[in-house]
Amino acid sequence: FKFLSYSSLFLCPSLLILAGDTSLLNVCIFYAVVRLAACGYAVVMLLPHVRESAAQAAVKIPVSMKRIIAFGGWATVSSTISPLMVYGDRFVLAYYTGASSIAIYAILQEFIGKTILFSSSYVAAIQPRMSYLSETESVALYRAEKRNVVQFSMIIYLGCLLVAPFFVAVWLGVSVGEVALLSAIMSIGFLFNSIAQAPYAYLLARGQPRRVAYAHVTEAALYFPLLIL
Repeated sequence: FKFLSYSSLFLCPSLLILAGDTSLLNVCIFYAVVRLAACGYAVVMLLPHVRESAAQAAVKIPVSMKRIIAFGGWATVSSTISPLMVYGDRFVLAYYTGASSIAIYAILQEFIGKTILFSSSYVAAIQPRMSYLSETESVALYRAEKRNVVQFSMIIYLGCLLVAPFFVAVWLGVSVGEVALLSAIMSIGFLFNSIAQAPYAYLLARGQPRRVAYAHVTEAALYFPLLIL
């Protein structure tokens, strides 16, 4: 689902341009069709797991509704703040320098930023296991998988550091020198973001979304004032 959704951001406009269609409306329609198809696939894959009766589910997962609502509430705080910090800088840059000046910035951010999908998908696969293991076993698994996340994150963002400037230079018709420094800064920043996916998944797996939400609130309190300044 995530792979189709993220890939559509690049493939939809590229395919339409190759077909000679430059209509923004058609790009939006193409996006919608792909997202609906991905959503349909997710629903079809989920249906066999939701056919169990509520009683059976309650026996298997004896969690109070209060805890579920609390978990969801704190997770919502993080889910709301996080994208604002990811895309908020574009609006500020556009406001102060004009929308036309952020093309290089936006393309680099999308190209490098979407690679976070690799680490987030990896930790999403091991998060359920960390949730039902004992505390000692979960910590041991987290430490082992964190090393894996760090290692392949370094490989991915080293590749971004080397490839992204040439990609953007060819895509936008600018020199490599114009985008090299910005590409290096973004690659380093997203490297740390990618590594942070491991502790993020561990805290959620152990039922501690409040700590994640507090971290996001603190980060936002520092980020937005500094961004405006």
